[in-house]
Amino acid sequence: MSEKNTFDRSLRILVDGVEIAQGCRLRLTAGTTLSLRPPLHRLEIADLSESSAALLAGGRRLEVIRGIAVLASGEITEAYTRPESGRRLTTVIFSPGLSLWRSAVSFSIPAGMRISEVMRRLLEASGTGVPLAAFAAEDHSLSRPQAFFGRTCDALALLAETADADAFCGSAGVCVSGRKARDAAYSLSDRDLLSAPVTVGNRMILSAEPAGWMPGGFAEINWQGVSRTGRIISCLTQADNRNGPWKTEIELEMM
Repeated sequence: MSEKNTFDRSLRILVDGVEIAQGCRLRLTAGTTLSLRPPLHRLEIADLSESSAALLAGGRRLEVIRGIAVLASGEITEAYTRPESGRRLTTVIFSPGLSLWRSAVSFSIPAGMRISEVMRRLLEASGTGVPLAAFAAEDHSLSRPQAFFGRTCDALALLAETADADAFCGSAGVCVSGRKARDAAYSLSDRDLLSAPVTVGNRMILSAEPAGWMPGGFAEINWQGVSRTGRIISCLTQADNRNGPWKTEIELEMM
């Protein structure tokens, strides 16, 4: 199964919406978890043109796209080029939600507001421009006035916990994922997996092709006639557009 659908490894690299690195060798390593702590993604580009390198050096946001799926995106934190085996190798470190992680708020709200609305107002007050992209949890009203002073992410995490949920930063903004079982957003069968699932306690590790998997979503797994459902806790993507690793390891919390 590991050879399935690996003939098309096309990746697109966008810097502030402008495509670069067409025809270059690309290697992506990107991990995401159910947390607002920003992960550091790494992209290596071989023989990037001078004009694209200049665009990258002055860029703010980078996206790695396969088809219509965003495999990784985030704010550029570092970009440097070095010689290696007679070639120029450019390394880019980028991270989703980094400006949000560094931001702080001083903010109060009256009683009766819904959790999702409080989160939206907190994000507006942070000045980062990061929106609330999704809220899939119990959106009840807060019975008491609330005051927030300090890190924005601490306040968001506290509100998510109040809703029995987890918050994380996706490609479109902050997402809130409830912990209670709900309809599966993904369905995988034997033919979708690159190897047999590995189960440890109440966790299952799957290996599938890179396809923009997101933490927080529920996935139904059908393997050798047995069906189970779990919540995606973390994903680790390795995507080489030539002949290196091409997979996403998905960690599920089983229901």
